[in-house]
Amino acid sequence: MNNDAIKNNVTLENIKSGGIHNTLERNVLHFETTDSLMTAISYILDMTDLERELWEESNNFKSFYSKCNELLEVIDTTNINSINSFINNNSDYFYISEQNGESYLLPYYDESIIMFLLNSHKIISIAGNYYKIFNEGYVVASEDNKDYLYLIDSFNTFMYSDILNYTSTQRAIYDKEVFESIDGKDKLRVVFKIESHPLFYNCASLSITPMRKTLGVWIKCKRSISANVSAEWRYGSYGNFNHTKTGFYNVNNWKTFGIYHDLGFMTSYISGGYFTSISGWADTPSVPVCYCNK
Repeated sequence: MNNDAIKNNVTLENIKSGGIHNTLERNVLHFETTDSLMTAISYILDMTDLERELWEESNNFKSFYSKCNELLEVIDTTNINSINSFINNNSDYFYISEQNGESYLLPYYDESIIMFLLNSHKIISIAGNYYKIFNEGYVVASEDNKDYLYLIDSFNTFMYSDILNYTSTQRAIYDKEVFESIDGKDKLRVVFKIESHPLFYNCASLSITPMRKTLGVWIKCKRSISANVSAEWRYGSYGNFNHTKTGFYNVNNWKTFGIYHDLGFMTSYISGGYFTSISGWADTPSVPVCYCNK
């Protein structure tokens, strides 16, 4: 079906007047500035999963992260057909990533803190505009036209380009250090990352993810996590890396699908960065201690 046919069959008026409108999870987080967004990230990431769930509920909001966790709670892994069916039915949230000859079932924006701020339709509001975020870029709408964002499911279709603004700039990862501990079909994956999102933030972040290999596919699982890590990094612009920051994280027996933490926001523009040192450890009951040293 071409774009014109789609427009004729699924119009904004149909969305507003029909049952579809009532079934969409439209609740969006609003931020007056990117600074207020970055303050919110630190606040949200310090919450436990239960605290975050209650906070989201009190704000009539469900994050992309929470939606993905809900789906992971009910995934059927009894056979490969059920896993394939899960991917097909939830392709807005999950995909298969091939890494070093291994298959991973991953949520979009995995290891990225943006997933805590997007609603389940990948939308956020900043300074009166509405943004739908894709891996390839983001789409911008005004307050009057924000509902059109719910009609597009791919960045590359360029639907309603006369109303919506498509920006192909993607987030950049300047350094990524990965540490893993594996015992048979269980894995603990610890990732340190310096990341720049052109719209939202520059930051150094940490993710700690327990995984289990099922039918040849690594899938996130819920485990108790303990960790004590620290890192130092340099960053800057135009090749002049003259800023140094440090960050640390400590947690004890937090049961979760994964821990995400900002090691320290960099509010200024950056064009590069790298970790100068990383130290510490992370652990779950299923694998040997994962030592993180650089």
